Amino acid sequence: MVLAASVVLAAQAARWSNSGTEHELAQRVVAPTHAPPRCLPSKRLELTFCSIVTKLQAKVGRPPRTSPEEILEEAEALLREEGFRGFSMRQLATRLGTAPTAIYTFYEGKDELLQALAQKALEDLWVQYEEGAHWEKSLHHWMMRFRSALLEVKWLGDLIAVSCSSPSLLSGLAQLAGLLERAGLSKPDAALTAQSLLWTVLGFVTLEINAEQPELADAILDAPLREGFEDLTAHLALGNYDELYAVTVENAVAGIAGRIA
Repeated sequence: MVLAASVVLAAQAARWSNSGTEHELAQRVVAPTHAPPRCLPSKRLELTFCSIVTKLQAKVGRPPRTSPEEILEEAEALLREEGFRGFSMRQLATRLGTAPTAIYTFYEGKDELLQALAQKALEDLWVQYEEGAHWEKSLHHWMMRFRSALLEVKWLGDLIAVSCSSPSLLSGLAQLAGLLERAGLSKPDAALTAQSLLWTVLGFVTLEINAEQPELADAILDAPLREGFEDLTAHLALGNYDELYAVTVENAVAGIAGRIA
C-alpha cells in the first residue's frame, strides 16, 4: 500500500518536473495538500523519492553563493556590454545566476556597488608624486595616462560622474590638489584647479568618444568642405585627436605655471 502510494507520488513529481521549473517542483513538494510519505528503510523507491524531496527542499529560497570579487567582475562585464545606462542590479543578479538579495549581502545598494567599482578602477590612475620630480612632468604624465584609461574603458567617465562624492574619487582629487599646492598654488586655488583639470580630461574624452559615432564623425569630416573657412579647417584636428589633446595638456600646464610665477 505504501509502496503504491510512493509510486504515484514519484510519477506526479515526474509530471511536475516536465511541466515546471525545479523551484516550482520544490514548492509543490514542500507544501503538499496532504501529508508527505514516510521514508521506510525497506523501501528503495520511497528512499529515492524522499532523497529527491530533501535535495529540492534544501534549494528552495537559497540563492547560489557569490563573493564581492565575483560581483565586481561581473558588474564590469555588464558595463562593457550594456554601457552605464543599461546597468541594473536585476540584470547583474541574472548574470550571476542569483537573486538581487545576494548582492545586497555585500553592497547596500547600487550606489555603494558603483563606488566600489570606482575605487577598483581608479586606484592606479591618479597622479603619482615622486620626491624631486618636477610637478609639470607629473601633471603631464597624469593627464595623458588618464585620457588613455578613459578611452579604453568607455564607461569609466560615467562611473566617475555618478561617484563624484565617493571616497576614492575625492582621495584622488586630493592627491592632484596636493601636487599643485606643492607646486606653489594656494590650497583653495589648488583644489579648484584640480577639479578643473579633472573636468577638462573628462570633457575632452566624452566629446572624443561621441565623435566616434558615424553621424557625428561624418559631420566633423565634412568641415573642410565648407567654403570660406579653408584657412581654418585646414588646421583643425579631424578624426585623430592626439595632437589636439597634446595642445590641451600643454596649455593647461603652461597656464598653471604662469599663475605660479
